[in-house]
Amino acid sequence: MINLAVLLKIKSRRLTHQNSRARRSNAIVILLHYADGGNLEITMAIPVNIVTGFLGVGKTTSIINLVKQKSQKNQTAERWAVLINEFGTVGIDAAILQSQVPDQQLAIKEVPGGCLCCTAGLPFQIGLNQLISKQRPDRLIIEPTGLGHLSEIIKTLQAEHYQDVLQLQSVICLVDPVALSDARYIEHEVFQDQLQQADVVLANKIDQSSAKDIEIFEQLIERLQPAISAKVEQGKIEAEWLNLPHKAHLTPAHGHQHADHQTPALSGASLQGDEDWRRFESKGQGYVSCGWIVVDAAIFDEIQLLGWVSGQQVERIKGVVRTNQGWRIINVRDGIASMTSIDEAADSRLEMIHSDVFDIEIAEQSFLQAIVSLDK
Repeated sequence: MINLAVLLKIKSRRLTHQNSRARRSNAIVILLHYADGGNLEITMAIPVNIVTGFLGVGKTTSIINLVKQKSQKNQTAERWAVLINEFGTVGIDAAILQSQVPDQQLAIKEVPGGCLCCTAGLPFQIGLNQLISKQRPDRLIIEPTGLGHLSEIIKTLQAEHYQDVLQLQSVICLVDPVALSDARYIEHEVFQDQLQQADVVLANKIDQSSAKDIEIFEQLIERLQPAISAKVEQGKIEAEWLNLPHKAHLTPAHGHQHADHQTPALSGASLQGDEDWRRFESKGQGYVSCGWIVVDAAIFDEIQLLGWVSGQQVERIKGVVRTNQGWRIINVRDGIASMTSIDEAADSRLEMIHSDVFDIEIAEQSFLQAIVSLDK
């Protein structure tokens, strides 16, 4: 075991979120109305879109592109808000959005650690109500975890107490054509639910797809018959697709056990006191997540870090990390790694997601060994 306390004087504490059964009642709705400081006057229902898709398909990148389109069209007066739910607890997507989009253009709220179908009670509605009451957005975009049941989220948004407040418009589903040949994806009930509920189905990353992959996607579209389908790169969603109405779909019954989910926190994960790093773990829907938050003073060796993430035999790695070459967004899916430069972030965060158990202790040692200095 590496003695990090001696090597870099790094203090740590580990937090594991335990699973528990989530049961909510209608009384929560009453609680939420008071929790935000009184009644909220809504003169016009807020348009809501959902950008969904399985793990690593490019949902956050798509939202960034949408916000940039809005800015380029001089629609800066229109205030947008994004509600993000991530499978893990660390909160990578919110950090990426905050690093890429100016604060005045986008309000961001995260509901970490679990799928929204199980958090559609207290945590989800608190996050939703806070965005509505504090930000008064002109449009709300929801990015669920790639492992969340979309039909349950839609059911919550269309509940009676939101009917005069929210207007659900198009549900946009991103699909990686390469994944359509993988039984782990196409047979997963969450993936099927996403497709069934979508009004717009997009083949993303077509620059990385073969002709056979595209053919399989086209066969899928022929069967689904969504209102809009297209092939795109870098998650380039057309802004006009947001205004399409959501078509009612049959709501499938899903058989996952709520006991298989951790109870999410009401706010994002963070370091406490004088900690220099902390580890978070969670599991559910047949997947395991492990993530780390590291103080911003810690500097990672970029080459060593890139070599390590590229060699990990897990399905998904994402992060925002300070390296000796600057701040980087890290994305790894199925062994393919990429890094993107950003200006800065509040701290370094990295998360690994896999459909099987992996050796977290060894992963942690290798990750923290890539730290070359503490800039304090």
